Amino acid sequence: MFSDNEIKSTYAGRGLPEVGLNITYNNNNFQIFNQFRYGEDSGTFLVYNFMQYTFNVADEFNVSVRGGKLRHDLALYNTTRVNPKTRQGIIMPQGVYWDVFNEFLTSGVGVGMSIQYKDVELSYTIDDPTVIDSKKTARVFYGPMLNDTNTSFGSHQVASISYSPRNLPLTAKASWAGINFGNDTGPAMPSISPKTVGNDVTAEIISFGIEYKLDQWILSGETVWFKTVDKEWSKDLDSIS
Repeated sequence: MFSDNEIKSTYAGRGLPEVGLNITYNNNNFQIFNQFRYGEDSGTFLVYNFMQYTFNVADEFNVSVRGGKLRHDLALYNTTRVNPKTRQGIIMPQGVYWDVFNEFLTSGVGVGMSIQYKDVELSYTIDDPTVIDSKKTARVFYGPMLNDTNTSFGSHQVASISYSPRNLPLTAKASWAGINFGNDTGPAMPSISPKTVGNDVTAEIISFGIEYKLDQWILSGETVWFKTVDKEWSKDLDSIS
């Protein structure tokens, strides 16, 4: 969505592009997670701030609930893959996400739940990103032709299931993510994407991954499928990799 030259020109010559501070409070089953970020252009922001409590329902049966300004489980903080290293991206300052997308790909207000029973773990999160400048963010996704828009971005949802048998050095994981890019009603939208006029622009991502550990070796692989509101499922992820 943005080129290497844009990244270099944005951050070249800066002495200190950004500073981050993470604060975590842990008291038995209760936790609080915070992250503050300072950027030369954007100032100081609270990136995320949420609480989590774990209920020990029974032996080998735990339920965790969380709420607040959550980290997105997709994009910058990716928990959807069995091994995120299988599709590594360029290492860049968090400010690249923040300055270009605001909070759309970093955090949002919502709730989540995780259920762990023996070797199986289920997780679901839904959050609503707090978009600081909806017009700027809309132009990132829809192009510079959108000089005026009243887009209202929708929620992010991520669901996953993982299985790690105790007698095998194996982990298998499947996940689904749904992203709502909102419903743009700007004057240029009918010519840019006629099929999406009057409807929310949504995308879905499904991934399946497996990881196997053998002595000093770790073998992992995955398949990822991507679908937008006006296209069929595709394995071509060049546009979001």
